[in-house]
Amino acid sequence: MHILLITKNFYANTNIGPVVSIKNYLKDSLKKNNIIILDHNSLKKKNLKKKNLEIIFIKNIIDLLTKFIKINNIIKKVDYVEFHSIFDFYILFPIIFLSFLKKKKIKIYLRGMVNDNVFIKKRFLKKTYLYFLKFFLKDSLIVCTSKYELNISYKYFNKKNIIIENNKVSNKYINVKFKKLVKKRGNLKILFYSNLSWKKNFTFVYEILMDLDFKVELNIYGQLNINAKFFNQMLTELKTRHLVNYYGYNENEDKKNVFYFNHLLFLPTLDENFGHAIVENFLHYRPCLLSNNTPWNDNEFNNAGYSISLDEKYKFKKVLKYFFLMRQDKFDKVCLASKNYILNKLKYSDY
Repeated sequence: MHILLITKNFYANTNIGPVVSIKNYLKDSLKKNNIIILDHNSLKKKNLKKKNLEIIFIKNIIDLLTKFIKINNIIKKVDYVEFHSIFDFYILFPIIFLSFLKKKKIKIYLRGMVNDNVFIKKRFLKKTYLYFLKFFLKDSLIVCTSKYELNISYKYFNKKNIIIENNKVSNKYINVKFKKLVKKRGNLKILFYSNLSWKKNFTFVYEILMDLDFKVELNIYGQLNINAKFFNQMLTELKTRHLVNYYGYNENEDKKNVFYFNHLLFLPTLDENFGHAIVENFLHYRPCLLSNNTPWNDNEFNNAGYSISLDEKYKFKKVLKYFFLMRQDKFDKVCLASKNYILNKLKYSDY
């Protein structure tokens, strides 16, 4: 089968979030399909050479128009057109229009981008965009990563067109071994591991930690996608109360060392359809403190951390105090439970 994938900044310099999902998807799909990737990418490009794979980069609207005939010919020949970046206006609409005219099968991977929590910014524009997009999607498949994402997507798409295709997780993380981390009463190493975008809600982390009456260590990993001045101001203020380290993003970073070195992942995200950082943290035997906007809202009932409404800030502070005072024997039990929790969840498709 021949498939055209539409992506945005897939071959940029990050390996977090949707990029991980698509890479894991490709590993399996390339074994049985010929794939062409059309990547809207004006950033640093990292061109992977793989069998059965061709990549076309689109820098801007002028570049799109220049390559329009080539793209049209590609669409004629492929069996499927798959969109992995739904809010990429000037790439998506021309491609979906051509696919619609040529009666090609279309799949839209939502990738966590269709949710009221995500619509906090540009709500009217995004809903208008989806309204017009629906005209071309009457016979298309809408792909959700989890049951959680499926349930919140019903209000925007026809139920009969929505399916679940769970994200694939690398076996190298599934098979990692337990590594003990020293946990004494009165110390806590907190990890924030994600691209620093408004959706990941680092401001909430700042607000919670500034209101603690005890000192913790905060280790931050991720590419900065919010205002640098504002972010640095938060770091400066946090450092007056806590030990804070910002490591930025390094694509060659050994994730094992990052997860093993910290006691708790704190990610109060506005929404996650899956959350590779969350899953990988669990797989490395570490608990998570999350918002209740993820598929992993039952982690508390499995002794693998907590998932809390963002309206209940006092509960986040209470949990951090709980982990701060936790001793080694109890922490080790939570670590083992975190790994068991995620392995059991990944066996099924209804998370």
